[in-house]
Amino acid sequence: MKIDFKQGTMGENDRVVLVDGERITMLDFAEMAIDNMQVREASGLKPDDFMIFLNNCMEAKKVTNKLLDEFFHTKTEEDMAQIAVALYNNEEIIKPQEQGMRGGEFFRDFLNECLFHQEVTDEILDKYKLR
Repeated sequence: MKIDFKQGTMGENDRVVLVDGERITMLDFAEMAIDNMQVREASGLKPDDFMIFLNNCMEAKKVTNKLLDEFFHTKTEEDMAQIAVALYNNEEIIKPQEQGMRGGEFFRDFLNECLFHQEVTDEILDKYKLR
C-alpha cells in the first residue's frame, strides 16, 4: 500500500489522501477499517485492539514507535494508522476547533461509531452529513 498526498481544495494545508494513487475518503477508510476488524476477529485476534491503536495514533497525531511497540499490528494496520492520522489531521485543518468546529474529532467520532456498529449505516452518514 503506497500512501501519497496531493493538494486539496479547502486551503493551503488541506491534503487529499491517496492510496495506491486513488483518493481515499473518510467513508472509504471506515469500510477498510471495518473489514480489517473482521479479519482480526476471524484470525483469533482482538478487533478492539486495532480500534484502540487507531485512536491512540489519532490522539498523538502521528504513528509513533512507542505506539507501534505497544500494539500488535500488521504492516497493513500500520499503513492504515498512517491514513487515519492523515485524515484526522486534514479535518483539523479544514474544520479547526479554534473556530468552533470539531476538527479531527469529527473524523474520529465518525470512525468510532462505524467501528462500534461494524458497518457504515445510512443513519451514521446522515448524522455526520456525509451523503
